[in-house]
Amino acid sequence: MKAAWNILSKIMVKQFYIANAGFFLFLFLFFFGIVQAGQLIWYHHSLMLAMISSPLFLFIVMTAWLLYNCKCILFCTSVIQSGNGGFLYMLRALPFSKQLLLYVFVGTVLYLPVLAYACILATVAYTTGAAIVSVQVAAYQLLMIIISTTAIYSAINKTGESAVTKLVATLGSLLSIRIGYHAFLITYILHSRKVTFAVVKLFSLLMLSMLFVRNSDSFDTDLFSIFYPLTITAHAALVLHCVDFNETLLQCNRNLPLHWLKVACMYLLTWFIILLPEAAFMLINNHGNMPVDIIILQSMAAVACLLLFTGMAYACGLDMERYLLFVFMVYIILLILQKSAGHLVTLAAFSALALAVFQSHYYSFEREK
Repeated sequence: MKAAWNILSKIMVKQFYIANAGFFLFLFLFFFGIVQAGQLIWYHHSLMLAMISSPLFLFIVMTAWLLYNCKCILFCTSVIQSGNGGFLYMLRALPFSKQLLLYVFVGTVLYLPVLAYACILATVAYTTGAAIVSVQVAAYQLLMIIISTTAIYSAINKTGESAVTKLVATLGSLLSIRIGYHAFLITYILHSRKVTFAVVKLFSLLMLSMLFVRNSDSFDTDLFSIFYPLTITAHAALVLHCVDFNETLLQCNRNLPLHWLKVACMYLLTWFIILLPEAAFMLINNHGNMPVDIIILQSMAAVACLLLFTGMAYACGLDMERYLLFVFMVYIILLILQKSAGHLVTLAAFSALALAVFQSHYYSFEREK
């Protein structure tokens, strides 16, 4: 029993959390990293009260929980049905009760992030007098674990395609995200460069937290104008990795009739999504320190700055030393331009320069030896 659990925990539980580390990091930063530390409990408590008081909101949340459970089940079934997972069918030799206990453990551990939050929600609902909602949430979590256990049991014992398996497969096919050309880079970052992504985001959000949270009572605009571009410059490592990926593993795109604007739009969409946590953090923790339109202009200029880094990576032939030199020069120019010409002029200048540099060097790109 212990040996079987060790095997399942290594090839299902551990691999699931490794494969989805970027997904969990994004959720953690979105739900816990963009709110002031002093308001974190109040923020989530107000969200839970909204779920309790609004049946529609609770239904949407429960739907999200169901989709997450489907994600866990699909991962487990794919591991079982893969070429390397054939040995798992040996678990059929175990007694029925031991098999169920194993699969309950697997389903519960995979579902644990949602289960922990749902338990807190049920407790808050009970203490606020909404006992019915508390029972509904608890019963729903039990149903999710039963569904995952049944699906894993059916996949290993090959009892036929049960109604649960059919439902999960149908939801997976209908609600799965189809990765198109413009999503290649963001998928690459979250899958293969998640450690770099985590380090950059940690540095960036800690820097913004120091400016907007720790020094919120004595917010210094000049200090922000120095350190915010520094957080954007930290993303230059991600830019270099993405250009290298696009010109190595996606080099076949060079043989396709892709206009340079379409490639530039792929990069723009990627940088826009990557910089969303910073923009959300500043808007949520602003509290009147800066005008909202300035924050929006700063965020748009940051996206243009990363596109300029992209063009410079092509211009430098992915040579690290020359690239970092240009990145430092851009940081200095950004500081001077924002201080002297204003944010709107900076956005226009960086956008035009980024497109010009990208267009002039994309087709003439040749990797430095």
